[in-house]
Amino acid sequence: MDRLGELDALYDEVHAAYRRADPELVRRRTVPEVLRSRVLLLGQALGRDTQRLSGLPYCHPPPERPRLSRGGKVLDDFLAMFGYTILAGGSRQYAYHTDLVHFFPGRRVSGSGDLKPLAQEIARNRRWFEAEVRLLQPSIVIALGGLAASEFLEHYARRRINRLGDVAGIPSRSQVAGFALQFIAVHHPSGAFQHPSSRETYQQAAAHVQRILAS
Repeated sequence: MDRLGELDALYDEVHAAYRRADPELVRRRTVPEVLRSRVLLLGQALGRDTQRLSGLPYCHPPPERPRLSRGGKVLDDFLAMFGYTILAGGSRQYAYHTDLVHFFPGRRVSGSGDLKPLAQEIARNRRWFEAEVRLLQPSIVIALGGLAASEFLEHYARRRINRLGDVAGIPSRSQVAGFALQFIAVHHPSGAFQHPSSRETYQQAAAHVQRILAS
């Protein structure tokens, strides 16, 4: 089986595993040209109204006419700084996107934001992430938000962080399942407006990503 076939089978496995936990997970991931991406974006979980309904990260349905979410527009502006996009079928190189967990954990009781995925769910999904890295062989992993950054660094770099600001925009070397790559973290695009420094961090990170992709 070729790499695209292996990735397709992995998407089937992930979708089957979470259809019961998340009944609205009606679309499994189906993204063109993903294996050409040297960039792997790592988020927290599926958005309530985007990928689980459309199959496309940060895009509202229908998949035939994808429409970027508010966070998707922020992310796409960041990706454009180094020639990538999160909008499938665009003129720039499509960026590969995955998450710590592949379902929607639900809203907080207070209604202010989504629930964070449980540690055991993140651990369960780790083998899928490592399989994606082996298949994609990216040059860099970009963590979107504090949870994705802390989980990656703790597991793959044996490094604990207190807050995202301690590492945001600063590249480091790491290994995932024996594969060497670069790592960098930025604010999550869905909440970037809450962080006055997020634009500066995006620009700093983009400059580092450009250099990494050019090497």
